[in-house]
Amino acid sequence: MQHWYIVYMTRPDIWLKAKEAENEIGHSIKSDMYLDEMEPMFEEMKRNDVPATEHIASAQFWKLAKTHGKQLSFFDELPCECVF
Repeated sequence: MQHWYIVYMTRPDIWLKAKEAENEIGHSIKSDMYLDEMEPMFEEMKRNDVPATEHIASAQFWKLAKTHGKQLSFFDELPCECVF
């Protein structure tokens, strides 16, 4: 999911193509969630200035995302970090 956040932030052209591909094939790229479903979470992360980087280990990235700026509301709905 960290990778897709970076794509969302840095390559909107690829993000849109990936969403179109999901619609065309009728299946999600990520096994548990469609990209459309990720957009509200990513938009909230963007508003809270969560950096779009893969230079931070996944667990550290999500810890940073949880504590960066204000508490992000969608984290109340997500499972523990171990699934990322």
